[in-house]
Amino acid sequence: MESLLENYDKEPFLIASDGFLSGFLPKPCLPLSVFGKNIDKKAIRKKIWLKADDFAEGKFQNALAGDELESKIKQNATIKNSINYATFTTDADEFAPFALIETALPPLDIYFLIDENAFSQEELKAVMHDIGECGYGKKASIGKGRFKIDKFENLNTPASKIFMALSPFVLQGSDLAIKKCFYEPFTRFGKHGGDLASSSDVTKKPVLMAQTSALIALEDESNIQFIGKSIRGVSTHKKSVQQGYAILIPTKWSGNELCKTL
Repeated sequence: MESLLENYDKEPFLIASDGFLSGFLPKPCLPLSVFGKNIDKKAIRKKIWLKADDFAEGKFQNALAGDELESKIKQNATIKNSINYATFTTDADEFAPFALIETALPPLDIYFLIDENAFSQEELKAVMHDIGECGYGKKASIGKGRFKIDKFENLNTPASKIFMALSPFVLQGSDLAIKKCFYEPFTRFGKHGGDLASSSDVTKKPVLMAQTSALIALEDESNIQFIGKSIRGVSTHKKSVQQGYAILIPTKWSGNELCKTL
């Protein structure tokens, strides 16, 4: 890992996106005025998903609300209890039965950008397989957080002036010629994982970022693939590095309101 992080400040070996409903992308962060006058603002705010084809064509007005989609997140409550190992019984108070909410996710799309000179597709597949088998998250030790990778597909993207970020990122310090950027602020309160999860200082310093779905308009057409920077100095563990990068996916827009805004 240390060798992979040697050039991470300028050439990240791997950037991962958020997970999105399969076949969909989030609606870009835009001023509501883009969608016209005398609009139902509450209804527009609920429409957060775009089909991938609509996003690519800049048809943001075709966004759908979560309840309009067939794929939904399902939750189920299961009853658990804890054993008091002093009495080997389930007592009251902290050992009383409690409900554990289990979440079943529909198929998701995750985007990866890799530097194949440092980290190959086969290595990525192996890592994702191992994580899926072991489980991901704080309930992994009791069998939760497991997943399977269906398939990997290569994605070719055209040049554009307008891009959307697929995960939170650090906007400050970017050397891109940015004309406009629309985003919502997001504060990441990071924690250490692995062996450091049981250390005396498990938390990282909060980092202010631009939220997923930020829309970036550049001065000139570009084939840029990512934005952001690595984040260091967020922990007492000096070697700790946090991802401040995000994959950029191109879109286009011919709407007059957005053109005026940009």
